[in-house]
Parts: sequence; structure tokens; C-alpha cells
Amino acid sequence: MRSRLSLANKCLAIFGCAIVVIIASTLAVPWARTSALVQEYQLEVAGQLADLWINSKVESKGFEDEDVIIQLIKLHEIGSGNQTFIERARNKLLQGNENLEYYFEGSGQNQLNFFQYAQPITSSQLSSIQQEGVTTFNPGVADPSLLDPVDALLIVKRKTGFAQIQIETSRNWIVVAGLIGSILSALIFFVILKRLIFSPVRKLRRVSERVQQGDLTARSTLETGDEFEELSIAFNNMLDWMEADQQKLQKMNESLDLKVEELAEVNVGLFESGKLKNEFIANVSHELRTPLNSIIGFAELLESMPTETEEDRAKRLRYLKNILTSGRSLLDMINELLDMAKIESGRMEVNLEQTCISDLLEGLGGIMRPQAKVKNVTIKLEIENDLPSVQTDPGKLQQILYNFLSNAIKFTPKDSTVTILCKKINTKSHSPLVQICVQDCGPGIPEDMIDMVFEKFRQVDATHTREHAGTGLGLAICRELAELLHASLSVHSTSDNGALFYVDIPVYFATETPEPLMPA
Repeated sequence: MRSRLSLANKCLAIFGCAIVVIIASTLAVPWARTSALVQEYQLEVAGQLADLWINSKVESKGFEDEDVIIQLIKLHEIGSGNQTFIERARNKLLQGNENLEYYFEGSGQNQLNFFQYAQPITSSQLSSIQQEGVTTFNPGVADPSLLDPVDALLIVKRKTGFAQIQIETSRNWIVVAGLIGSILSALIFFVILKRLIFSPVRKLRRVSERVQQGDLTARSTLETGDEFEELSIAFNNMLDWMEADQQKLQKMNESLDLKVEELAEVNVGLFESGKLKNEFIANVSHELRTPLNSIIGFAELLESMPTETEEDRAKRLRYLKNILTSGRSLLDMINELLDMAKIESGRMEVNLEQTCISDLLEGLGGIMRPQAKVKNVTIKLEIENDLPSVQTDPGKLQQILYNFLSNAIKFTPKDSTVTILCKKINTKSHSPLVQICVQDCGPGIPEDMIDMVFEKFRQVDATHTREHAGTGLGLAICRELAELLHASLSVHSTSDNGALFYVDIPVYFATETPEPLMPA
């Protein structure tokens, strides 16, 4: 089972992350500002030290202490490169166009951090430093920059170890304050969520678990005065409706049980009546078949007897042919009734064997040609080469095709053609099929009647029913036989354009496995 994260943990994680992000974003400003404040402080102290040294009126080139170094360096003593701090300060203060009053930067020396500050010293400032009380008078008006040029640079170096300690201390306190604020905020949020959200949700969940176990009498008793109480009331109303519906369903189930018992008794009666009907049809058909066979046999004997005159002979032959035609037609009807009775009673067996479709069609064509010759109908075979043999019952397949051909010859006008088409069809999901099509040139079937041609006792319309005799069971028997052979039947036709009857036979007969009554 997949592990799930509880609502409390989700909320705590989401709110915790949100609090950390908010506090970190808020403390980022003092974090960055701490370094800037220390740098401003260093700059201010360095400037004050420089002013103090200038105003001290000492005759010295510098001052050196453990933490502070002050140097006065004249311009002609500074190199021309840009490698040292003094050279960079000279370039920035004298050669730049920014008119800077000072220049500073931090540098490393003996693994100790120094803050370096440079300030330009003019000639007057330099003479004031070296000769106390000397005043220089320059007549006329001149450019101050020409009268008082920069002759030296005052360099102040201070160790920044204390400042770095202050920065680290301040930042440590910022981190500690952020962590404490995050933890306290998370705890406060958790307590609030637990009291206002998690506790009502757990109570509702316990009620739903009882309902899931089948206890529809469970009810929620939340009294929070907010949306959770409204949800609790709605949940209780839903349980009331479910309990009422369950009682209604129990009453309906009891009524349905009574109906099922009644239907079972009716089904038993219908089964018995259907069994009696099949037995009746079988007995009646058997009783009718014996005298009909005798009539057909005696009629065939009469047909072969000699006659005295030509006219009597012709008349007797005509009568005998009518007897034979009527007797065979009646026998076909009775055979159809017997076949339908066998199929409905489940006594129709399938005898599988490898069948050559080409041989079967050629034999069937030979059987049907005498019947077609009466109407001068031509039977044309179009069989695809290299057809595979089919695992099926050849007798039942021949009976299906016989009905197709018989109907085609019956409804095809004189001097026409009935075509038998046969080809192989490859499918992706099933085994290969052999498709046999019987095409006639008859009146066709209207579109609204195509779905009913395979039903029992059905013919196209009254006109054809009167013109062509039959029970209407031929195509219905074909459909039942096709189901036994795992084949499929279809028809395509339009009025006055003939009809095409198809039968698709699988090359391999797949035995059906009965589904179990109870699931595994």
C-alpha cells in the first residue's frame, strides 16, 4: 500500500517552508546591511584619523602602531604602475575625472585584514604640517588648483579584525533570531491548525470510518460555529437520507425476491412448454416424412412406367413432376423445422474436419446446376488461388451455402448469372478468415428490411411471399449454423440491384472456454 502523508504533516511542511522563506527574505536585508554599516564606520574612522593627524602639526612622515599605520608619501616617491594600493590611489585621485576626496579599499597583509584609506595632501597642507605658523601670501588671483597643487598622499591603514568579528557576531545573532522565529511561528501555526482544523477533521474521519464499516447510525457532533459545523450538519443529513434509502432498498429487495421466485416458476413452465413444442414438432415431422417419402418413391416409379399414347405420356409426366416438386418442397420445409428444433434443443453437433473450400464450392455448384438450368441461370465461380483448408463442419457449411444459392436462383430472373466469390482475409486481432460471397441479380432487399432477413419466418414482402413458397426459416437456420461454426453472416443490398450474402469462416476453429460462475 502506498504510504500517505497526513494533512497535519502536509500543512506543517507547507507553513514551515513558507515561514522560513518569509523570515529568510526579511533577515536578508539586515544581513547585507551589516557589512555596509561596518564599511561606512571604517571609512568614517579612517577620515577622522587622517584629519587628526593633519591638524596635529607634527613634523613627521607618518605614524605606526600595532593597529593603525599612517604614512605621508610624496608623489615623486610613488611608482608609475597600478600594482599597489598607493599607485591605484594616486591614479584614482589625480588622474581620474571623478574629483574624489578620498579613496579606500580592503587588502590582506600577513593573514590580517586591513582597511586602507588614501587622502590627497596639497602643498599648503604639507607646508603647514612641516612648518608650524608659516603663512604664504600669493599676489593676484589665480586658479586654486594651480596655486595649491597636490604634492603627497596621506595613507591610513587599520586592522579590521574587530570589524569582522562584529559582522560575524551580528550575522550569527541574525541566524539565531531567524531560527527561533521560524520554530516559534511553526509551533504557533501547528497549535492553531490542530485546534481549528485537524481536530474537527479527525472527528469527521472517525464518523466516516464507522459509516464505511456499515454503521449508518453514526452521527457527527461538531459544535465549532464555523464551516466545519455546517459540514457536520450536511454530513448528518446525508446519513439520514442514506439510512432511509437503505430501508427502501431492503423493502424493494424483499419484493424482488418474491418476483424472482415467481419468474423462476414461470421459466420452469416455459421450459417445459418449449420442450413439449420441440418434441411435438419432431414427432409430427417424423410422422409426415414417412408417407412423403413413400409418395415421392411411388411417383418416381410412375415416372419411369411406359405409356400408351404420346399425349397420355406427356400428361402423366406433367402430373408426376408436379407431385415430385410439391413433395420435395414439403420435405424441405419439414427438414427445416427439424433442423430448427435440433438447434433450439441444443442437440445439433459440430463434426470438425479439414475442408477444402474449392472442392466444396465446385461440388455445390454441380448440385445446384440442374435447379439453375430450369431458369437458364448460370452459376459462376470466382475462387482465389492458394486458399487454405478450413477447420469446420463441411456439412453445415454446405447447408448454409445451399440456402444462399437456392435463394439466389429462386429470386434471380431467367437468363441471368449467380456468382460465387471466395477469397482469404487477413486480420490483426483474429485468425485468418475465408470469405464466401453469393451474388444474385434479383430484386434486392430494401434497406429497412436488411436487419430482419435472418429472423425466423421472415421474407422480404408479401409479393415475394406469394410468388415464392417457403417457411422463412432458411436464413434463420443459416444464422444458427454460423454461430455453431464460429462464422459470421452479413448481407449488402439495395432495391432492384440484387443482393450479396457473405459468410466469413475462421481458418482455425477456436474452442470456447466457458466462463466460471464465481470469480477467482
